[in-house]
Amino acid sequence: LPSVVTPRTTAAGAPTPGSNASTVFTPVPKDIIALSITNVGQGRILRLGSSCRDSTPGCAVLIGSTDNGQTWHQISTIKAIGPVAMPTLGTNPSADNGVSQVRFANARIGWIFSPDVQYTTDGGRTFRPYGHLGQLVMDVETDGSQVIVTSVDRCAGPGCSPARHVGRAGISAAGATTEVGTLGTGGHLADLQVIFDGKQPYLSPRWNSAPTSGFEPHRVTDSGLEPLGALGGASGTPSDQDVSATPDPRAARVVFCPTAGRGTAR
Repeated sequence: LPSVVTPRTTAAGAPTPGSNASTVFTPVPKDIIALSITNVGQGRILRLGSSCRDSTPGCAVLIGSTDNGQTWHQISTIKAIGPVAMPTLGTNPSADNGVSQVRFANARIGWIFSPDVQYTTDGGRTFRPYGHLGQLVMDVETDGSQVIVTSVDRCAGPGCSPARHVGRAGISAAGATTEVGTLGTGGHLADLQVIFDGKQPYLSPRWNSAPTSGFEPHRVTDSGLEPLGALGGASGTPSDQDVSATPDPRAARVVFCPTAGRGTAR
């Protein structure tokens, strides 16, 4: 990736046309491995990566662009919180000791997560702990005004079925500790993704082995979780049901699932 060398900036680090002050941004590490990307609009893109150097404790680095990805600069290096270590080169970034994902609601407020979660209110220059339900965070998604956090409890032993949590908060809150609902027990959950269709959030669970009920995608409502039950009878393998949506409220929400040996969309 290219790096920004001498842009005009404010004290907050954002380019300001016509300003007389200038700051040299830190170049992007040459050995960076990109893990996750988020686009907050108006040309601003942020990317979480891994780069193991003496100046990057734990290896996690946040880089940014203010010109739609034409040039990039380092925003911060991110220290681990408590026993959680950041991803390192040569390891699985989604393992139980890493943070591999980034989401921003706007140019200042954002989160890094999976399975730890931290948040920032200064554009990513500093991060601090973010309150959440459960122990291992699976997904964090925002529509710019609210944030949905899914998580699970740790669980071990034969037949163990950990609780699966869905929390919600406004983006200015220091945590998403209001429980919207819990997904059904049973089965082995691989992921619990949040998808926004405009302002409407949905849950799209992905299973290694699905339970006999409660496996379908859910709508997140003001009163709780509402299963999209019509899919249960129309689709074959619940492990493969998946929701795809778009921020455009005029576009269709699409749910993919296998039926009679061939892929179908509803």
